[in-house]
Amino acid sequence: MVDADFALRARALLVPGGLVDFRTDVPAYAREGEQTWLEAGFEKLPDQPPEILSTRERRYAITGQPVFRARFRNPGPEVRPLRTDRTGRDWRDVRRK
Repeated sequence: MVDADFALRARALLVPGGLVDFRTDVPAYAREGEQTWLEAGFEKLPDQPPEILSTRERRYAITGQPVFRARFRNPGPEVRPLRTDRTGRDWRDVRRK
């Protein structure tokens, strides 16, 4: 989901005004994901509590682990080429289990 090519394809296929909910428990993945969605031309919407928690989010809420969330909107049909050397897969992080 943090792949630059995927973000561009999603932008081209998603209807104007269509939403993408991005959620992860990995901080570096959250940072890369947000940057990739923005570079692909999506607009970041203000943070709101999710209407529905995923199974993992419910489990993390009990244990106090953070979940990083962002919601993006497709502003319209114009899709420009992504001008970046980033693939969106460049993140590194250590996960604790």
